[in-house]
This record gives sequence, C-alpha cells and structure tokens, in this order.
Amino acid sequence: MKKGLLAIGIVLILSGTAAAKEVNEGTCTSYIKMYCNRCHSTKRICKALEKKDGEQWRQTITTMAKYGNLDQDTQDTAHACLSGMKPGDPVVCKKK
Repeated sequence: MKKGLLAIGIVLILSGTAAAKEVNEGTCTSYIKMYCNRCHSTKRICKALEKKDGEQWRQTITTMAKYGNLDQDTQDTAHACLSGMKPGDPVVCKKK
C-alpha cells in the first residue's frame, strides 16, 4: 500500500501539478482568446502545436506568465488546453 501511494506521489510531482486539470473545448477557446491572443495570433499557436510537447508548453506558459501576470490556476488551465491539443486542432487552427 505504501509503495502504491509513493508511486502515485512521484507521478504527481513529475507531472508538474498536484492533479491533472480537466478542460473542455469551450474553456480552451476562452483561454486562448483571453490570454494567448493578447500577444500571439492563433496561426502562431497552431504552428507551435506541431512542435511542442507538454513540458515545452509548461516552459512557454511559465515565461509568458511573467509578461502577462498570470496566476498559477490560469497557467495550469492554459497548459491543460495547449498540451492536450493535437496539430491542426480547430480551436486554434482554421480550416483551409
């Protein structure tokens, strides 16, 4: 039992947050518009979906939070959104 709890604790620590944040498309659309689009176009974010993984998004969001004064909850939600998107996601990628 203790080993199981220890393993869960290690996974949570390594994941970067105490619990995985659940988000839906509507939340992500709102966050992208409200926070990311202040400085970046959706086209730029769309291109980044092809290049960044979860850890790279965490680093990017942490850096951007310094400029945009984003609290930890906002950062965690933005991370859940962006790291959960696949290249071409319609939330940020317009269909041609």
